[in-house]
Amino acid sequence: MIVEIIKVLFVVGGGIIAALFVLAAWRVALADRDLYAQNQRHIKSYRDVLKGHLQVRSYHGGVCDNGVAAGLAYDRTAKRFVEQGRISDDALLDILN
Repeated sequence: MIVEIIKVLFVVGGGIIAALFVLAAWRVALADRDLYAQNQRHIKSYRDVLKGHLQVRSYHGGVCDNGVAAGLAYDRTAKRFVEQGRISDDALLDILN
């Protein structure tokens, strides 16, 4: 009896995971490719993103880039403030909507 319940739970859980995977793949397939390319130019390599070494500049030629969430960090070795940024959540949500 317990074994059958566990089997049913595994089948239902696997079905839910498969449905969520299909939904995520569908959203990525329908993503706005132009916005994706615009945000992709902020990164140098995917390895930097995975390691967390992403340095995104919020100004390009004196113009503020609204797709970047930026702040200041203090570099103790250089003893100065440096800009530290990431692609904003709004920019990522715009791609998927």
